[in-house]
Amino acid sequence: MALEGVVPGKGQIKRLSDTEIIDRLTQIKGVGRWTVEMLLIFSLGRPDVLPVDDFGIRTGFAIVYKK
Repeated sequence: MALEGVVPGKGQIKRLSDTEIIDRLTQIKGVGRWTVEMLLIFSLGRPDVLPVDDFGIRTGFAIVYKK
């Protein structure tokens, strides 16, 4: 399988850091950083992930800090 060694199994993904997961999954064509960050937040329950490239986050930051 072409993705073998790239896509971690359920048990393995829980042991990887956020950065390791992002680095591995973004190797897959069509999967970007934002997609993996949403997976981390909503599927893996890691609320400490901040998707800084997200347009809504950037717009909210700009409004709050008047940038």
